[in-house]
Amino acid sequence: MPLDDRLAKLFGYFQPTLLAVYRAEPDKYRAETDFFEGRVCISDAYYMGLPPEQRREATIDLEFGFRTQANGELAIAAFRPDLVEKSPGHVAKWRGFALLDPEWLSYEKDERFSLWVRRYLEGDWDVQNGPGFDLIEQLRLINGLTREACGCRLFAVNSQNICYPVAQNRHAYEDAHLGLYRILIDGIDKTCIEQLSVRLGHRLAVSPDNTVKALTRLLPRLSTDEAFVGPIKNVSEQRRMASHKERPPALPHKAFEAFTGDLERCARALVILRADLEKELSMDASASTDRQDAMDQLSRIVLPPEATYSVNSAKAMIGKTVERVECGLRQGIPGVHQSEVLIVYFTDGSVMSVDTGSNASNILTDGAVEVLNVDLHVAWVPPRQKP
Repeated sequence: MPLDDRLAKLFGYFQPTLLAVYRAEPDKYRAETDFFEGRVCISDAYYMGLPPEQRREATIDLEFGFRTQANGELAIAAFRPDLVEKSPGHVAKWRGFALLDPEWLSYEKDERFSLWVRRYLEGDWDVQNGPGFDLIEQLRLINGLTREACGCRLFAVNSQNICYPVAQNRHAYEDAHLGLYRILIDGIDKTCIEQLSVRLGHRLAVSPDNTVKALTRLLPRLSTDEAFVGPIKNVSEQRRMASHKERPPALPHKAFEAFTGDLERCARALVILRADLEKELSMDASASTDRQDAMDQLSRIVLPPEATYSVNSAKAMIGKTVERVECGLRQGIPGVHQSEVLIVYFTDGSVMSVDTGSNASNILTDGAVEVLNVDLHVAWVPPRQKP
């Protein structure tokens, strides 16, 4: 269906080179892009380091899409109200990159722009993610698998930070591969490969190798699979061109489209790598990643309890077999705060209950407390006597 003219008037259009301004200050901002969408936002560390009165002006949190001009050049399409309301201090900066009265490729032919409008403005969540998202998801699954297998990440990167070309020329295309090289090649941890080799019974010493060679020594089948080797080799070649001391002058090039295709092929190469690791380790990457994600959500103990605290007695459950578990709200006790309670029944007849205690009642009696504390109270019923 055609684009609603009323909706189109709410967009502002900007040169993609605007993103280079934010990428030049990675300590302050993140500029993330994918096939049809992107986001510019302030970094948490920079925001927290600013005086409170300066934070509003420095803040930016703006999602955007890409629209194709009639001449094939891309433009950033941003929702004007979001720019003005969420990032008022950046309006002047964006205004300097504004496109005035551009001519557009028809909406029906502009795949990127129509996908962005469908997902973010029409609420169509059946729109598939771009290849950058898919590539990062494969890295996440591989890292979850290797963390589960040997306690380390195979790749250093596990989050979205892929930078698409900001202009349609050969240099922009090659420069985009610099970031991809850091993720897919420099980002491989050879120590993790060695630990995986121990798990697989190979005990490889891979420190003299480059990262890709080390990986193919661990999984020799990869070296003969063109669907893996080809995309990785292309990333290395384009990165070499980008870092060449005297590279040829830039020529017009459909950098965005070519880089998108490279990402798609790299994502498929990572699927091959993940499948080989799953086969060799006899493990499932998705289940491993889910477990590692759950482990990451666990609370971290930073100090041991005092020797007199009842929570120490919880260690008595080591080696016992759980028969059943009850949980719910504790029966009210006059003058004591409400609490949830957990009661664990063991097969030897012993029972352990866990509920909470706190100094919250001091607020009622004293009007205030310096520090609000919540403690775990553990109580035990001893096991049945043996006949």
